[in-house]
Amino acid sequence: MRKLIVVASVAASLLLGCDQKSADKRETLSEALVAKSLSNMVPVQGGEFLMGDFGPLVGQKLPFSINQDDKVLHKAVLS
Repeated sequence: MRKLIVVASVAASLLLGCDQKSADKRETLSEALVAKSLSNMVPVQGGEFLMGDFGPLVGQKLPFSINQDDKVLHKAVLS
């Protein structure tokens, strides 16, 4: 019985130790992603602008994108 407790304790320690390394790695990767994302951002002045597919306004009046989730041209407001 005592041997079983020792084996279970060692197994639990190993499993918990692996989980901590995995969590640390995820945290490091998450911080790197945030840093990269923030470094790619630029300031944008507030105001109104048109957002969406501009294709119907130019040339042959065809959409620039074939993606179904692209919205039609609409007004957006940044404050």
